[in-house]
Amino acid sequence: MDIFSEWCSENCLDLNASKTKELVIDFHRGQFTFPKLVVNGQAIESVEAYTALQLSRDSIPDCKGQAA
Repeated sequence: MDIFSEWCSENCLDLNASKTKELVIDFHRGQFTFPKLVVNGQAIESVEAYTALQLSRDSIPDCKGQAA
């Protein structure tokens, strides 16, 4: 994340940590704890689901709707 944040700064872009969300899609079996994501000293909120452009996604991977 530091590299991306640095790239944004070099290209006159700002990351708005209050509007940024993290969605982790984990294919591990069992429980795994991911470290907190931090941008410019602010922790990024981790969410379990989101909707963007009317497309819903959640953090539980499955094969529903996949072509066979």
